[in-house]
Amino acid sequence: MIKIIGIYEIINSITGHKYIGSSQNIELRKKEHYNDLSKNKHHCIALQRAWNKYSGFNFNFNILEKCQIEKLIEKEQYYFDLNNKKELYNSTLIAGRCEMTDEIRNKISQTKIKNGSGIGVKNSMYGKKQSKESIEKNRLSNIGKQAGNKNAMYGKHHSESTKEKIRNKLKNYTGDKNPNTKTFIFYSPCGIKHVVKGMFEKFCKEQKFREKSLLELFRKNKEVHYHGWTVLKGEL
Repeated sequence: MIKIIGIYEIINSITGHKYIGSSQNIELRKKEHYNDLSKNKHHCIALQRAWNKYSGFNFNFNILEKCQIEKLIEKEQYYFDLNNKKELYNSTLIAGRCEMTDEIRNKISQTKIKNGSGIGVKNSMYGKKQSKESIEKNRLSNIGKQAGNKNAMYGKHHSESTKEKIRNKLKNYTGDKNPNTKTFIFYSPCGIKHVVKGMFEKFCKEQKFREKSLLELFRKNKEVHYHGWTVLKGEL
């Protein structure tokens, strides 16, 4: 079966409200949506409630547009903007990302750590890997977000006093104090464990973390909560 790449909608034939999404395999995504909705465990609470209220047979799945993979995020955003926001079930109207505040991420992370849920075998992703589609969508959504004039430091320069402070701080990270000689355990917002040995700087760059900000937090804490992630130093 040929994979259909593009934008789709799940529309309530009674109210006209809809859920909009994008996928590199629309037919597979449709099955996933309907399977989750039928089991009352769909990630979109508004859509799930409507499905329960109006019954599944009153919802239709339509392909809005076929497109190239690199156009998915752009096209999804186009259809978000095209529709009345009040008539969309989507919890976020920013294509390619899940809109959560740092406060919410930290609360979720702290609750999981406290209860031991979302870690190891208790994590729903334990033993699984992200699909190529999910990885690609995340990659596309992050392209150019901090490049050029979108960067907070665009057109600016550090003062001499700031540069001196940075140099002094870097002196604290030489020899065995260098974070790249340590082991760190990162738990993602969804509970996936990443053991980083000797590659702290590289991992921070990949995740777009501010390495120095993260290290500053470790000066006073053994366990750090950063942008929804929980980070621990040393082996567990």
